[in-house]
Amino acid sequence: MRGRGKMADIDVDVNALRADLARLESARADFEGRSSAFLSGISGSLDGMRSDFADQIRKTMRSMGDTITPRLSQRVNEYTDELRFFARSFEQADSEIGKSMQGVD
Repeated sequence: MRGRGKMADIDVDVNALRADLARLESARADFEGRSSAFLSGISGSLDGMRSDFADQIRKTMRSMGDTITPRLSQRVNEYTDELRFFARSFEQADSEIGKSMQGVD
């Protein structure tokens, strides 16, 4: 807040936000593809090994693929949805303010 009773200016670069969203979505897709390939590769590397350690690693990798990767991906999806809503809200507010300043209803 600037001074008494005045609100601070809000400066949001919606284009930069949209560009960041596109990069985040690309990173999420890349993560999903690579994490699946990584987990499959680890599992394949352990094929033929007969030890408690190899069995435990296999179980851990399966658990990561079944639980951690989908949850992380879901959280990133929720975050990008919220950022998209945020960007749309700013665009709508900007449009409404612009119209009111021009006297257009």
